Amino acid sequence: MPRPAEQGFTLIELLVALAVFSLVVLALLNLAGENTRTAQLLQTRTLAAMVAENAAVEALISPQPPALGEAEGQVRLGDQDWIWRRTTA
Repeated sequence: MPRPAEQGFTLIELLVALAVFSLVVLALLNLAGENTRTAQLLQTRTLAAMVAENAAVEALISPQPPALGEAEGQVRLGDQDWIWRRTTA
């Protein structure tokens, strides 16, 4: 009597599947880390633009025109200290 064909996966097939799965997981983790870094950079650039715009608006609405030369200031925005520098010519 012939023996029925066995069903299932071989050890080699399981190891290959595990290797492919591991590569996919590593790629997804790398992508998630890159997204986090990009979001942090975007937040920093946005806050820096807000600080620069605020400094420019303060100079424009001041009753006295800004003095010629350089001026510096420090502000706190987004739980960070920012230093701005303005050059007036």
